[in-house]
Amino acid sequence: MQTIESKRFCWDGEEEPPDNCVFVGEGSPWENKYEPIEETSLILYEKWLQRRVENDNMYLKPLEDKHLICRCPLDQPCHVDVLLKYINKKIFTKHKHML
Repeated sequence: MQTIESKRFCWDGEEEPPDNCVFVGEGSPWENKYEPIEETSLILYEKWLQRRVENDNMYLKPLEDKHLICRCPLDQPCHVDVLLKYINKKIFTKHKHML
């Protein structure tokens, strides 16, 4: 299976998500639980995600080779950008002792 570089898409939630996409917004296991106060929430989310991946190196595995969708407008920063940074570097595939 060929790996793809995951990308971010905006989804209105009206229809089924496109194939090869995973919704990572509110209500999903990967949602950003921090209040969107400028970019501070993204910094907090990344620190939380780093700890989560260190404790569970399979946490992001379901997102491998998938595009990520959220309801955030594409012209604004979003926690999906943080997830993509990890996913596209395949950080989650490393063994725990390698992190």
